[in-house]
Amino acid sequence: AWEMVVLNNKITKHFIPVATDWKSTDWLIANCQIQEQFLVNSKNPVHDARMHAMLCYRTPESFKKRFQRSKNEKLEIFNVESWLLHHGKKLQERFQLSAYRLMNQLLKTLDVTKNRSESILDSISANIHIIGVDSDMFFTAEENKETHKQLALTNPNVTYSEINSVHGHDAFLIEYRQLEKIIEPIFNQSSKNNTMKVVKFGGKSLANGKGLNCSLNIISKKVLSGEQIALVVSARGKTTDQLESILEKR
Repeated sequence: AWEMVVLNNKITKHFIPVATDWKSTDWLIANCQIQEQFLVNSKNPVHDARMHAMLCYRTPESFKKRFQRSKNEKLEIFNVESWLLHHGKKLQERFQLSAYRLMNQLLKTLDVTKNRSESILDSISANIHIIGVDSDMFFTAEENKETHKQLALTNPNVTYSEINSVHGHDAFLIEYRQLEKIIEPIFNQSSKNNTMKVVKFGGKSLANGKGLNCSLNIISKKVLSGEQIALVVSARGKTTDQLESILEKR
């Protein structure tokens, strides 16, 4: 989706990336490398790679909540083992090895700025509504927040919302009611879920005239568009350091 809005920055009015990002992280690349080893070396490559991938889509807390160390008496194994074997078998029946390897390679090399300037992200004209999952280990909420912070410096129409769940990456499928509440106000301005947004500017973004003008422009556009916002600003530049040095002298 990120690649599509970079290739055609006017393709959509609202761009809503859910539990994803414009780049693959070191953690994601590492897991894709493990996936590749399964796909190359295993006797049942798709089956075994899928079993490993299922661990990336969930969290230890999610497994505990669902399985509680319960056992499949018929198979004489833990239910979590039965669940993993089931998913491995099902994907193996409907997915070709070549297709899985291609998907894994695309995930590993995800980077919309490749052979382009990173400023290409600033060219996206759509309203960007980034949605992260607080427990996602695949595309972490922290990375999503960094992307939001980066884009918000030059684009006033960027928002960040978060799904709260123990279920990791798969929460965007499981916590559909939370996702519905986040998405509804985007298309229905009169929605009761269209609540006040907190807009925060860090000290670096206010450190000079250019940063101040950009910040004021973002605030102005949000107010003129009728958004309800609460404004939070950090101390400009190195003001915090200066205040701390004054306190240390006393």
